[in-house]
Amino acid sequence: MKSRFSINKIIKIVKEHESGRSVNDISREYGICGNTFYRWKNKYSGLDASEAKRLKELDKIIEFRGKPKAIVCDNGPEFTCGKMFDWSQESGVDLSFIQPGKPQQNAFVESFNGRMRDECLNVNLFNSLLEARTVISEWKEDYNINRPHSSLGYLTPEKFRLTFEKKVKEINTLKVA
Repeated sequence: MKSRFSINKIIKIVKEHESGRSVNDISREYGICGNTFYRWKNKYSGLDASEAKRLKELDKIIEFRGKPKAIVCDNGPEFTCGKMFDWSQESGVDLSFIQPGKPQQNAFVESFNGRMRDECLNVNLFNSLLEARTVISEWKEDYNINRPHSSLGYLTPEKFRLTFEKKVKEINTLKVA
């Protein structure tokens, strides 16, 4: 069910309570019941909008791609907050942190960031945010769908994903039989 309140609005409402407004006043103003407010407070208290958005994006990725065993993270505040830990516990996805000051331990991300910087960001001059989004989206699509990757046996990520899903389906079929 889609909420009539955006995550940003919900966080603003929770912050109003944190700054001293009563739940009754908030409930009356926004037309919500106390239970809804307390559910929001439990889920969003202490988060800023970007952190809440990140957790929602992780849930969408899991819904679309399936749940990984673990996510490798650096030690930035967006991954070390308590809500991220709570999300990890609820979703059953382990958080694996690299050692501080050792970005090479997350080499795939560092490799991707370097390629994107060298092949897209450093060779384009963007005149607007819309143009930047369009060019970056096109580069990302080429990188993820059309371009073979040596780490994937020179398959495109899309071909690798399809091959992997086919093998998993075959294994699951064998287990049932």
